[in-house]
Order: sequence, then C-alpha cells, then structure tokens
Amino acid sequence: MNIGLIGCGIVGGRVVSIIKKMSTIKITKICVRDINKQRGLPGGITLTVDPYDIINDHTIGLIVEVMGGVCLAKDVIFDAIKSGKHVVTANKALVSLYLQDIEVLVAKYGVSFGYEATVCGGIPIIHTLQNDYITDDISQISGIVNGTTNFILSTMDENPSTTFTSALEEAQSLGYAEADPSADIEGLDARSKINILARLGIGKYIDDRDIHPIGIGRVTPGDFGQASHLGYTIKMIGVVRLSSGDSVEVLVSPMLVHKQHIFSSVKGATNIVEIVSTNLKSMILIGEGAGSLPTANSIVSDILLIVEGKSHTPPFGIKDRSHLVLRDNYESCFYLRLSLIYDKEGIDTLVEVFDNSNIPIVKIRHLPVNDISSYHFVIVTGRTCTLQIKNICDVLVRNNIVYGVPFSLPIF
Repeated sequence: MNIGLIGCGIVGGRVVSIIKKMSTIKITKICVRDINKQRGLPGGITLTVDPYDIINDHTIGLIVEVMGGVCLAKDVIFDAIKSGKHVVTANKALVSLYLQDIEVLVAKYGVSFGYEATVCGGIPIIHTLQNDYITDDISQISGIVNGTTNFILSTMDENPSTTFTSALEEAQSLGYAEADPSADIEGLDARSKINILARLGIGKYIDDRDIHPIGIGRVTPGDFGQASHLGYTIKMIGVVRLSSGDSVEVLVSPMLVHKQHIFSSVKGATNIVEIVSTNLKSMILIGEGAGSLPTANSIVSDILLIVEGKSHTPPFGIKDRSHLVLRDNYESCFYLRLSLIYDKEGIDTLVEVFDNSNIPIVKIRHLPVNDISSYHFVIVTGRTCTLQIKNICDVLVRNNIVYGVPFSLPIF
C-alpha cells in the first residue's frame, strides 16, 4: 500500500526510517513546509507543500498525519477520510476534541482510523483496550500519562532544593519539554489522553471543555517535603472512573501518591496506566511515554494493522455508556496548604469552617517559619470532594484570615 505522510519533523522522520526497511508498505509522497530542506530521505519519494496533493492522489491508500496543530490538521484528516483513505495520527488534541465527528466519518466512509500514538507514546494502551476488554467492564483507568510533568515532579522529588522553574528548565534542556510547555504543565495534554481513554475504555464521550485540568505550577519543594513526611510523593495523575448513581468522574491533577503505590516509583519521562475491570481486575502497562521513536513505532504498528486488514472497527469500540452523567466533583481525601494570619480569630475561624463543612481533619501540621505574623499549616482531610474543598478555601479567603489562596491536592 502506498502511504502519504503529512508532516516530516522529528516523528515523521522516524516513521520514514522505520518504513524504509519494509517491503510491504512504502511512503510515496510527503507534505513538508520547506521543500528545499535537506532531509536525507530514501529515493522515490515526492515532496509537496500542499497536503491536498496527497489527499487527492488516488494511488495513495493511507495517510499519516504528524503535522501537529488542530485547525489545518482537522481539515486534512476529515478530508482524507471523506476521500476514502485510511488515516493514522498521533494528534491527541485533535482526536480528543473531535472524537465524535471522527467516529461518524469513519463509519460513514468505511475506512480505518489508527490513533495508538495519541496516548502514552510506546505503551500499547489503545490496542489493549480495543482487543482485550471487549467483554469486560472497566470501572477505572488512571495513570501518569504525561512524560514532561513526570520528569519535572520526579526531579523536584529527588532534589529537595529544586524549584518548579529550575526543573522545567532542565526538562527543556534535555528535550523533555517544549519551548512553550503550557500544554504539558497545565494538564491539557493529559486531559486529551484521559478523554480518549474514557471513550474507548469506559464508553463515555466527554467534551474536552468539561474537563478542567489542574497544572503543576504551584507545587513547591516544601510540598514534596510535607508529602514525604506523610508517606507520599507527588505525581501528575489522570483518572476516569465510574461513580455512584450512573455518573463518571474525571480528574487531571497533581496528586499525593503513597510511596508504597506503584505509581510513586515511576520516574523521569516514563508513563504508567492501570486499568481496573470486572474480569481482569487490575492490569498495569508501563513504558516510554514520550519521544519520537516510541511514537513512530506506534504509528507504524497502526499502519501494519490497517494494511493487513486487522485494524479495529469501530476504532473507539462498541461500548456505549452515553447515559452516564459527568460528575465534576471528584471525591478523595485532600492535602491542604495554607498560611493563616497570626491571631486567635483566624485560628477559631479555621476550626469553625471545617466543623461547619463536616469534613474531618485527619492530620494537621504547624510548619516552622521565620515570619511571626502568620501560621503555616498543612492539613490532611478525611474523604470529601473538590467542591467542598473549594468552598472552604473561598471562605478562608473571603474572611481575610489567610495570605494568598490555599493550595490543595487530592490524595490518590
């Protein structure tokens, strides 16, 4: 089968290098930004700057989209499907945002759609969910699904004096973080991945805009110190799980993870995903979550499945739990850090707020500080929910008894 490649950056170049060793498939045309740039490509490949030279080429049966971005990439993918071509992509943001539209188009035009590379790089999480959970009921999918944030948080954990800013700079210098890392550190990348897993694994489509990720920018070295004292570390976790009353909960946030939990031992840019289900109980997949070679490997794996007629149809599975209601109020115990103004009224109000909310305080630590005008506290709550924690923080701020905005993290 002839393949058209749209985008030939680092990942696209890796795809070319893998495919050139194969005899059953070949890349015949590549769309690039700069046709004059030296790329060291194999012979027989035509370069173009117009993606529609590939979409309208009837000799090409499959298109690989690795151009990045959403707007133009959406047009390219949608029009490729409408032209009857199979599509493979690594574009997680696009797939998450337009998942329902892609489902409809793929079914209408009878083509295959491969997206293994959109979630966790080289971990075969998509193929696993497509093939091994057809007759199983999944109740929860959770994990560390962003290599950049895991590298940053691992660095801060291992080096107590390392700030978020310096850890980010190190990640950028090593190529783990983009020049503009906002999609990673603000949780947008992880949100897209968890949303895709929610549709495939749980059977529930969730609008991207209804998931509100929490970034890692406010995590401090002091938080790691307090977490360690309590027996935890801090990881960026994405989770989708069934909840009571025909509802589903989704959260993407840094969380306290107990040091005995397997997630706590995952360092660097490595990813890990746990699937909890009725039949298989707990399955854990771990591996390279970032990097051009793992991503390219997943792309080529999808290509081969399509060429061999083994691709999964429909691509997002047959499970339908559209009746589930998204519950934007995650239940957990919480870690709360706050600076209380030094006076008896502030302490009394703090106690009163927790009493009125019916949230038990499991642990409370008064942190030593040089500033005698404030009390610094870390509080661990009993089981509650994000809305109640937000309400408590709002009350404390509104009553002017804290400096700044209290910082909270769920406990995984």
